Amino acid sequence: MPPLFQFLLNLIGVADYNSIFWTLEILISGIISIISYGVIFTLFGLKDTSRYERAIKFIGLFWVIAGVLDLIFIAIINSYIYLDVSAPDEAIKTMGWIFFYIGVALNIAAGSFLLAYSVELGERYLGLAALFFIIRGFLYAVRIIYFLPVL
Repeated sequence: MPPLFQFLLNLIGVADYNSIFWTLEILISGIISIISYGVIFTLFGLKDTSRYERAIKFIGLFWVIAGVLDLIFIAIINSYIYLDVSAPDEAIKTMGWIFFYIGVALNIAAGSFLLAYSVELGERYLGLAALFFIIRGFLYAVRIIYFLPVL
């Protein structure tokens, strides 16, 4: 992290700046996922009259739900990081992990639907992007499971 950001965060009294940037990264990617992939694919699926409209709607819906679940998961994590709760309640911890796993599964499902859609259309670059989304879903899951500091 650049020293200027560290200095500014220390000025306002934030010592755990790595958690803040990690949270911002997840929040920004979740919001971008909801808006760009979710809403746009859903709107595109509503306007599409071809036989692929259902698949496009599912792609958008899966990404919207996955993005919202990611945001809920981050809210649960941040309640323990920033509210300085020493031991999370097991029910809330379990709920956070359930939201996380459902969100990852929906991200992978959306990428799979997008891959199938691109194969049907014969779009090589769209298929490559869908493959990257699927790989990203798996890598995101591994990263959270092994490197999450709180839950």
